[in-house]
Amino acid sequence: MKKHLITILLIVGISSSCFRLYGGAMTINGIHLAKSTLEDYVIQCWQDFIDLMDNGVPGLNIPTFDPWFANNSFPFRMQDGEIVLRADVNATNVTSLGFSSVQVPAVYETSESHYNVSLSLPDLKISGLYTIIGSHHYFYPIVGNGPFDMTLLDVSSSGTTAVLFDGMVYSLTKLQLTPLKYGSATSEFYGLSISDMDSTSETYIEIVHMMTELLWSHVEKELRLQLSDSITQYLNDQLLDFQPSSMHRQP
Repeated sequence: MKKHLITILLIVGISSSCFRLYGGAMTINGIHLAKSTLEDYVIQCWQDFIDLMDNGVPGLNIPTFDPWFANNSFPFRMQDGEIVLRADVNATNVTSLGFSSVQVPAVYETSESHYNVSLSLPDLKISGLYTIIGSHHYFYPIVGNGPFDMTLLDVSSSGTTAVLFDGMVYSLTKLQLTPLKYGSATSEFYGLSISDMDSTSETYIEIVHMMTELLWSHVEKELRLQLSDSITQYLNDQLLDFQPSSMHRQP
């Protein structure tokens, strides 16, 4: 059956229970509402998703996003030629707090039926356990084992998506989010020892900055992919119910 692209305004958010149709109207959390347009329907579903990020959607196997719990550990190697740095790092039990404060400052139509959705977070907190072993300048040891805390400020991303209509059911193409970038960060790796340097030394600060940047690049990838999959899955499930009285068949 031929599919027709239709335009839709998207706003980021999620919910474990959005609209369900009952006869000629919809009920949202016990409030009886008249049928809305497709745009209103999806916008409300996304906003509800934000409000219920701490619950997830068990029936769809959608995890919680505030807090969010990583499924994997994050091993990586740090290398830097300038300070002759070489160290192996591993992070486990990684969690994040704050994603339910996500905002959508703008939505741009990039082409017919395709939209770029920008999103931002004022701050995001990441915590977990880490280990590191290595050296810098050939001889000076770098060791650490314990908890860590990271606070990322001005986190942002964007994504593109479109909605399809096959004559009976609407569906959402997978939301493709760009990497979540941050403006600035503060980090504390408890128990970190860099050749007995003071934590205010230039080399110590540089190594902590590198650890923060590399660790986040691994964590954000898992978080971003889960978010993209969950948003798409949830909205497609909700779109199965969308049958507005004003909808007309495409010729």
